[in-house]
Amino acid sequence: KDEEGRPYYLLGVFRDITQQANEEARLVARAQFDGLTRVHNSGATRSWMREHIGRPRADGTRGGMLFLLDVDHFKGVNDTIGHQGGDRALICVANALRQAFSGRGFIGRLGGDEFIAYLGTSDTAEAAPLARAIQENALRLGREAGLPIDLTVSSACSPLAPEASDAAYQGADRALYAAKEKGRNT
Repeated sequence: KDEEGRPYYLLGVFRDITQQANEEARLVARAQFDGLTRVHNSGATRSWMREHIGRPRADGTRGGMLFLLDVDHFKGVNDTIGHQGGDRALICVANALRQAFSGRGFIGRLGGDEFIAYLGTSDTAEAAPLARAIQENALRLGREAGLPIDLTVSSACSPLAPEASDAAYQGADRALYAAKEKGRNT
């Protein structure tokens, strides 16, 4: 400092941490997203549900809808077109979910051929059209990907009470089994 106490010079070290920040972001993404489908993995999905379901949304409301879905006869898909074909089918389903949800809500893969999605609305009138859109998208994307089978999915939806994510999951799981008993692709 000079005689009057003002800074006279400054000494410092600058270091570019861009590479380190990019590597950290890559590791975070790798830890949270499924490597095949690029939707949230099981651990990130369960963590997200614990953090967000039951808490007020930005508009102050609570609730929402929980969707469960899986690929119909997935073991048969793998047996018929091989595991690489099964992987392509899973990618198609993830993309079908993305297209149907159009950036709204949350999408995750619980494991195997089971996916889960959350939509932050309590308007149950949206459930059936959204489920149909997922089915139509999966079939279309499977054909576009050159899958030699018709890619079908069964889905279920359960409304969420403000604090009951476990109950909603169990309700959607029961409804998914009922859809499969009805002949699947429903």
